[in-house]
Amino acid sequence: MYKYILPIVSFILFWCSAECFAAPNVSARSAIVIENSTGRVLYEKNAHERMPMASTTKIMTAICALENSQPDTLITVNDAAVGIEGSSIYLAKDEKITIRDLLYGMMLSSGNDAATALACEVSGSVEEFAKLMNKTAKNIGANSTNFVNACGLYEDEHYTTASDLALITAYGLKNPVFAEIVSTYQTKISNGTKDYPRALKNHNRLLRQYDGCIGVKTGYTKKCGRCLVSSAFRDGITLTCVTLSAPDDWNDHTALLDYGFSRCAWVNVADEDDYCTSIKLSGGTQGEVAVNFKDPLGFVSIDGVHDDVSVSYDFMPKLKAPLSQGQSVGAASLYVSGTLCAKSELICAQSVPLPPKKSYGELLAHNIKSFFALYSFS
Repeated sequence: MYKYILPIVSFILFWCSAECFAAPNVSARSAIVIENSTGRVLYEKNAHERMPMASTTKIMTAICALENSQPDTLITVNDAAVGIEGSSIYLAKDEKITIRDLLYGMMLSSGNDAATALACEVSGSVEEFAKLMNKTAKNIGANSTNFVNACGLYEDEHYTTASDLALITAYGLKNPVFAEIVSTYQTKISNGTKDYPRALKNHNRLLRQYDGCIGVKTGYTKKCGRCLVSSAFRDGITLTCVTLSAPDDWNDHTALLDYGFSRCAWVNVADEDDYCTSIKLSGGTQGEVAVNFKDPLGFVSIDGVHDDVSVSYDFMPKLKAPLSQGQSVGAASLYVSGTLCAKSELICAQSVPLPPKKSYGELLAHNIKSFFALYSFS
């Protein structure tokens, strides 16, 4: 299969990287910036210290709700969610509302009641839902995190680290519904039996103030301090920044994201519909077919370094005609330091039909010719 592997160096014709900014000084007690596709760390400060995280808890609540329910399911609000302490979207007893609307109410307006309603719907109680949150965290690799509730109200055994919270967020953003919700600045959702909707506005001001910001969650209690998770996308690169106990969190995130982007550059390996290779096939009007990349393929280089980059190709075995243009015949996988960063289907660049069928007379003549070629009469 080596003959199919395209050396990465052949795709990289020019390389320009700006001089990195100096690492910023931030107000946060704990902070981290990661590059989402691989989880590589661009900046950290006490990133593995266990700390409370206030309403950034709701990132995991949203992940667990989306993975264990259907967004458009209509539910009845559990009594346990009515009148709960802290920020609220003011759910009413026995109110009917969809999972999706609860997610918007939780992630934009930070409704503790919405978080509790989701927990009770998915697991029957907040306590059982916390077990699900912890199991999911371990599956993601967030091993220094423990959840006790779904909304982030302070409890001694409710904690995470900036590093874990960044991993959880990067994981959540892979879900398109999660990504859509946390990037929404304002919307309207149902309001029980009232004849006007609930109007929601996202507490995350970076959605308006930082170029490329795509969410994700604010948090604050007196004991936790100001907590903030933000993600931003620029030029093919997605970064996630987490600060815990940060008095000047908005400015911290602006400086940290700027610093992160200054260290990163997108390296293009293949564009959509670029030629990849040609592979042999049988039964068609031609002996091989050109194969293109269906999707763009690339990776993020940090500080101009891009060691241990490889592309592997997996083609369907014993390929036979007929084939249609655009038909999938395999996949390309891009790895950086052993981590899968991107995938692209490999597709036929053109159609390959079967040869035209021969008429009865042509077949008879062919058979007679073959017979006399086999048995020579002299």
